[in-house]
Amino acid sequence: MNGETLRLLFSVGIMAFVLFSGYLGEYDAKKYIDIILLIIALLIIPRPKLSFRL
Repeated sequence: MNGETLRLLFSVGIMAFVLFSGYLGEYDAKKYIDIILLIIALLIIPRPKLSFRL
């Protein structure tokens, strides 16, 4: 696995964690942390080439 695939999996994991933590309750307390994690995940995703070669 190359670096881009690892970064893509990491960012997808962060976004899934944000969604599941929002569904599990206590969303008001962790809202800003989730937004920051979501922004970091969107920045980590390699945007120029989104080719899924595994």
